[in-house]
Amino acid sequence: MSERGGKGTFPCYRLPMATIIQTLHLLAATLCSISLLACQAAVADEPHSLTHDNRAELVELRAQNKFQPDLLSGYTGADLPEDVAPLNAAVNNLIDALLAQPDGPVSDGEVRGLVAKAINEVDLFATEDRERAYRYIRQVWNTLGFEGDPLIQPR
Repeated sequence: MSERGGKGTFPCYRLPMATIIQTLHLLAATLCSISLLACQAAVADEPHSLTHDNRAELVELRAQNKFQPDLLSGYTGADLPEDVAPLNAAVNNLIDALLAQPDGPVSDGEVRGLVAKAINEVDLFATEDRERAYRYIRQVWNTLGFEGDPLIQPR
């Protein structure tokens, strides 16, 4: 054997080849993770726009009486009749906050803040009613062109 290494070692550093390969795999995984995080951050910061078209969709959604029985989805309506008004108000407050803004870019962070407020407003209602409210919140989110689930916080 030469002084530069033996069988199964990397010639210049006298490290076992398995150690070199493991280190390279770890480095590659780390670089992939960093790249993925950078892409997620770029997507999360990407502004979406409030336009004439999606504004019209939001106005239409706001006009709906949202917590009535729906045979297609199996939703039986608000748990208590007196819950309809505050549940509608929670979703409508989200829509109103968006409609109050001028046409143009809206950021993920701004909308997530409004979504969090709406979630807090429906937090103590019956499970089915909360789920129904979440459905409308997601609809608002998607109307603005955002993807994913606004109820799941990005990492």
